[in-house]
Amino acid sequence: VIFVLSVVALGGTLFGLHYLQVRRSFGMMLTQGEKAEAEGKYDVAIRSYKHCVGLHPKDVVVRGKLADVMVKAAKTPQEKLAPADLLRGVAHDDPSKSDRLVKAGEMFNEVGRFEDAHAIFERIVKEKPGDAEAKFQLAVATLGRNELDRTNQEASDKLLEETIKADPKLVKAYVTRAALLRRRRGNTSTADLVMDQLVANNRDNV
Repeated sequence: VIFVLSVVALGGTLFGLHYLQVRRSFGMMLTQGEKAEAEGKYDVAIRSYKHCVGLHPKDVVVRGKLADVMVKAAKTPQEKLAPADLLRGVAHDDPSKSDRLVKAGEMFNEVGRFEDAHAIFERIVKEKPGDAEAKFQLAVATLGRNELDRTNQEASDKLLEETIKADPKLVKAYVTRAALLRRRRGNTSTADLVMDQLVANNRDNV
């Protein structure tokens, strides 16, 4: 019995020491990563944050930090794919971080992953029908899936029209809709009306 208790006690001690070492390493690497990021040393920050994620894979805060610095370090749109996937995972594990999901969706649109962006913004629009930015992004993703498909063109046009109604100050919605009408649907007169509407609703900004 004494031997068994001794083994159990030793095992508990070793576990405790390991836990303290992991916690200390995590804290040191997190501090190093934050310092490197502040100094613009993104490669160092990425390595540090990845080390932290390796120690605590479920830590949504550190995963978010890693994604943010990866975006800062990205030199091409394709290099934003990995952080976009990271941010989507963060939002999945912690639904309160909905801003991370929005950012992921925007990056998916930017790099041409329109199916992923569509799934994200379709969900957001269902939850928040009045969210003009989400509707705009959904319109972009809808058209991007197959911009030559007439059904997609019509759906995107409808979403852009709803976007403008929801936020008359969202200039990019007018510009995108006018371009869609003119180039893809051959409706020059309506496109001109959209641009007139842009000027009328944004006299202070145009």
